[in-house]
Amino acid sequence: MIKTAYAVTAAFLCVACTGADDAVVESVCDRDAETVVAAMVEAHGGMSAWQSLESLYVEREHLFAGRDQPIRFNIHGEYPSHRIFQTWQAPAGTLAWDGERAWSSGWPLAAQLMPRYVAGIGFYLVNMPWLAHAEASMLESVGCGSLPGDGDREYLVIHADYEPDPVRKPAWFDGPRDSYELYIDPDTYRLSGVMQHWTYAGRLDSAKLPASVTAISQLFVPDTYVEVDGLLLPHSYTAYTPEFDVAATGRFFDYDFSRPFDADLLIPAEPDTTDWDTSSSYRRAIE
Repeated sequence: MIKTAYAVTAAFLCVACTGADDAVVESVCDRDAETVVAAMVEAHGGMSAWQSLESLYVEREHLFAGRDQPIRFNIHGEYPSHRIFQTWQAPAGTLAWDGERAWSSGWPLAAQLMPRYVAGIGFYLVNMPWLAHAEASMLESVGCGSLPGDGDREYLVIHADYEPDPVRKPAWFDGPRDSYELYIDPDTYRLSGVMQHWTYAGRLDSAKLPASVTAISQLFVPDTYVEVDGLLLPHSYTAYTPEFDVAATGRFFDYDFSRPFDADLLIPAEPDTTDWDTSSSYRRAIE
């Protein structure tokens, strides 16, 4: 079992049922995972629209709680390879994932965040509806759960894990056991939250977490959406700890699916000053 850096919130609750009204609640919480995720993908534009994409460009701002200035960068990703290039404005620098290796140039956060770890996070948050339906995904309904600020409103919760087979496992998952809980609105089927469990060892080590901790968990909640080319995408958002404390706020903006991906950017312009990421994705846990 994954041991997270936070105490896991008791979010997956479905009340025992005795009366007729309660029986309705129970049936909602027990909806088939594949059916729910398929409906969620349709609510965000449909699988055919996602599968037709060739590239994604988007700007991102992310403000950590307690800080005055956000980090700012753009993400340019390619489908279906998931190769990624990022240009950072604050702090300045560049980083890339070429499908096999990651590197950065002039990026002061490399030792703390590691390009191999951070390159795909924003990309897969934006693409989570499609990602949940990836060929290697394993879905399980785990009942109903709540989200911060929504009172007693309940959401369908689907646990998404991925096959360990390296041939079938999506290339952007470098953590050995990354997994997610998808919070889906039972009426609109919009994806209303994603609890992320990151297992990348290099990040756990840079955070100076004990060896018994095998994941860092964070809840991503879109506050507003924007529709671009028929796809419903996150705009502003809040990130929470599993205890529902605010960890950060931010926004994705200036989406562009028409800008071609420039593979030449994956080749470092200045090899002598390029930092190749050699951090490890695996960590031995102390049981």
